[in-house]
Amino acid sequence: MPNGVHVHQLANGARIVVEPMPGRGVVAAFLCFDRGSRHEVAAQSGLTHFCEHLLFKGTGRHDWKTLSKRLNVLGGHANASTSLDHIMLENRFVAADLREGLSLMVEMAVESDFPKAEVERERTVILEEIAEYEDSPGDVAAESFTEALFGDHPLGRPVIGTRETVGGFARDEALGYWHRVATGPNTVLSLAGGLSFEEAVAIAEPLLAALPAGLAGAAAEPPPEPLAGLAHHQWDDLEQVHFCFGVRAVRRVDPARFPVYLLDAILGSGMGSRLFNEVREKRGLVYSIGSSVYLGADTGTFCVSGSTSPANLGEVLEVCRAEIDHLMADGPTEEELATTKALLARGVVLYTERAAERAGLNLSRELYGEPHVTVEEAVARIERPSAEDVRAAAQALFGGRRPALSLAGEIDADTAARHVERLGSAAALR
Repeated sequence: MPNGVHVHQLANGARIVVEPMPGRGVVAAFLCFDRGSRHEVAAQSGLTHFCEHLLFKGTGRHDWKTLSKRLNVLGGHANASTSLDHIMLENRFVAADLREGLSLMVEMAVESDFPKAEVERERTVILEEIAEYEDSPGDVAAESFTEALFGDHPLGRPVIGTRETVGGFARDEALGYWHRVATGPNTVLSLAGGLSFEEAVAIAEPLLAALPAGLAGAAAEPPPEPLAGLAHHQWDDLEQVHFCFGVRAVRRVDPARFPVYLLDAILGSGMGSRLFNEVREKRGLVYSIGSSVYLGADTGTFCVSGSTSPANLGEVLEVCRAEIDHLMADGPTEEELATTKALLARGVVLYTERAAERAGLNLSRELYGEPHVTVEEAVARIERPSAEDVRAAAQALFGGRRPALSLAGEIDADTAARHVERLGSAAALR
């Protein structure tokens, strides 16, 4: 296989992705299920994340204390995450400990029994997590951006859920939901590090065979037409207003994703970006500002975010919109493009040095149906787009539309509504 990446599919539909890295004494393991918060109906909002927490709370063979202790002894790097598209357990082990470590990870996925007392305890923990998020205006603005863009679609709801939904989940409901998630067709295990493909399959196949064949489950609801909405959160006694604005982007496997990656870096990634130079360095209007891109299974988002004083917010939004318009009209300079390509290419090389990053990258490629290319080919894909390709990407994303906007800070509703107009432009409004 290219890049030394091997894929093996079990009879129950589970896939094992392996990248041997000779000479490494560590193996990174990512156990992922191809279901996330966007597969939930409204009443289930946050249920996938709820199950993620409960996977650490005991099985028929080990209570949570025993699981935690043993995972710590094996390295203490256990973690889990829930996203729009997926739920994932991750860890890394000394190569000699992989069999035991992976056995515990699969046990958590297959045999967790969600003890009633732990369900109630973890419900309280998640409600505290929601409270912590609600105390962070930057997090609120970021989360609300997707609501302003996608409305009450699963893509617009918080991954963590709400106080109302989390407060209502029952133990049997959560366990039944999880049993529909943890099936063979939904499962991908990605391993990278000091082991051979044959060793990986010999260890992992008997463990993953315990997953029921089942079905992959219903497909996610298709993305809606994007909105140019406003999400406004009045927040008194803050010095700054936190903002996020942006538009719908391409899906993960769209050929246009590479110009979009370059556009993101040129516009708002790091100290050399246009937004950093124009908004911070030249005008001194912010401390931090940037852009980010998320590309998912069938859609994505392109977002500009930062914070500034209420008095400066209008100018900041206008300058941001002007920089986007300049890129739509003229594209990047050749010097900008060359510098950005060098930045991203080196980032690819540096990122893929560690086993955990390799395992995570291979997992994403497998889940989204991307080819397992070499590092050299990944760099070549970044270097191919022209300045015109980047200009066309900016036009495709921002041309003919006004972005969605979210605001959190000491700003009233009427003023917030007026700021929406500042994100318009001749190109956006014609």
